[in-house]
Amino acid sequence: REEGEYSIEELISLETVYFDVQGSNIDDMFIDELNSIVNILTKNPNINIELHGHTDKMETAAIKRDPENQELINLGLGRAGKIKSFLVKKGIDGNRISTINHDSSQPASNSFSELSLAKNRRVVFKIAE
Repeated sequence: REEGEYSIEELISLETVYFDVQGSNIDDMFIDELNSIVNILTKNPNINIELHGHTDKMETAAIKRDPENQELINLGLGRAGKIKSFLVKKGIDGNRISTINHDSSQPASNSFSELSLAKNRRVVFKIAE
C-alpha cells in the first residue's frame, strides 16, 4: 500500500526502533522513521502516543545478576525515554507521550538466537487510548 492508504494508527504502530545489547542510544538508521512520527504528531495535535520499551531475555538475566545496576534495571524505560526525548526536542509536547516498561515480558521472538534477541531489544509505538 502507498503511505496515504494507511491510517494514522497503522502508520504509528508500524514504527519500531531497535537497540544494541544493553544500550539505549538511538541508531542513526532510525532517525528518518522518528522524523516521520514527529510529522504525524505535528499534523495531528490531538493524538497522544505510548512508547513501549522492551529488553531481551539475556538483558533481563543480567539485571537479575546485578540488581544494583540502575541503568540496566530500567533499560526498557530508558530506551522509551530516549525516544521521548528525541520527539520532545523536535517540538512534540512531552505530555502527549507516555513511556511504559515491559522488560522481557512481551518478546517479539522467543528463541535465544542472536536475531531473536535483537528483535526483542526495541521500543514499539502505539496510539494512547
